Amino acid sequence: MKRLSSICLLSIFLLTVSSCKKDYTCVCENTVIFPAYTNSNNQYVPQEIVSSSYSNTISSRKKDADSDCKKLETSFFTSYQSAQGQGPIETINQCGVK
Repeated sequence: MKRLSSICLLSIFLLTVSSCKKDYTCVCENTVIFPAYTNSNNQYVPQEIVSSSYSNTISSRKKDADSDCKKLETSFFTSYQSAQGQGPIETINQCGVK
């Protein structure tokens, strides 16, 4: 009986510790891909890839921090120089808890 009581207390302690809120760092990598095109002066403009990253702190449970961080992910296309033959610009934002 004493052993069962010890196991129960240990289990309760582990559940309490594992469900506590902690600070997690959400790191996002942003990549923008500008496709190649020829401008109005017939000059070739090569493809350009621009990357940046940022992070923020999430005070939450691990599972919730993962979910909140993933919500920051995006991917979309925009047109800028389409009249000059440039394809769509792709923006990708990938995030994960570190």
